[in-house]
Amino acid sequence: MGSTAALGDPAVTEETPGIYYGQYVADVTIERDLGSFLLKNMLPLVLLALVTYASLFLAREKRYISSQISMGITAILSTAVLLTAVTGSLPDVEYTVAIEWGYYAFIFLAGTCVLAALVSGRLAGRNDLVGWRNLNLGFRIYYPLFCLAVVLAYVVAYG
Repeated sequence: MGSTAALGDPAVTEETPGIYYGQYVADVTIERDLGSFLLKNMLPLVLLALVTYASLFLAREKRYISSQISMGITAILSTAVLLTAVTGSLPDVEYTVAIEWGYYAFIFLAGTCVLAALVSGRLAGRNDLVGWRNLNLGFRIYYPLFCLAVVLAYVVAYG
């Protein structure tokens, strides 16, 4: 590998035009073990999702409504802390990376659980047993379907 420029070297003359260097070619491939990366970063989120889903099965009494709301808000706050930890280890980029979308989807899901708990409390307060059962059944079905939709969207988008 060489250069025809003297680059300030006084030893370069017209008989030895330029400077020549030895060259080594190295090819390095770095791969991330995707399974362990996802397990490490998504397992806490999956466990939070299970706890939040379990909150949908609490009884209709008023004391459990506040517990449902607390569980949802705690899940949102915990997810925000986990998201900060995960993105802290990633390089600084100006766009949202794929793993962040999973966390944002869960924050939305936990927010809908808080909303369901608030509406459920209203229905329980009015003794609307049919409305309360329908709401809870709807959210018990909606929750896993939403999780499945997020997983399928990831599979389609990222293979």
